Amino acid sequence: KKSAAKKRKQWYQRRVRGAKCAGYPAYPALIVDPSTTPGFTHCGIPIPVPPPEVLKQRTDKPFTFLVLFFDTRRTWQWLPHRKLLPLGQDEEKDAAKLLECKKSAAKKSVTGAYKRATLHLQLVNGEITEQEYFEKEKEFE
Repeated sequence: KKSAAKKRKQWYQRRVRGAKCAGYPAYPALIVDPSTTPGFTHCGIPIPVPPPEVLKQRTDKPFTFLVLFFDTRRTWQWLPHRKLLPLGQDEEKDAAKLLECKKSAAKKSVTGAYKRATLHLQLVNGEITEQEYFEKEKEFE
């Protein structure tokens, strides 16, 4: 029988969340299974393999998750579950998170990441096709 912690970790895998790091606004991120292997896809989207240096930073603290930010650099971070906020479920709450950005550069960065995360969710939820996803993704490059 699986432990509650293991079930919870499996439930979180490949979910999009707002990830909150100290000193930064909540930033759209994808929760990634640290054991992801090369070539793994989710709903047609290739899921990157965590770099070895990121895996070495793993902590033994319960309910800590590996996230891949939807930023242009594709940054990785280990975060506790309390730092992972719902995203893509309530447009008003998502818009309020964007308003938390004080600097215009940060707001532009978070807005771009939010658009990439929304595109990811649209494909996962069957709202767009893989072809539409990859065409729209090019707009963000």
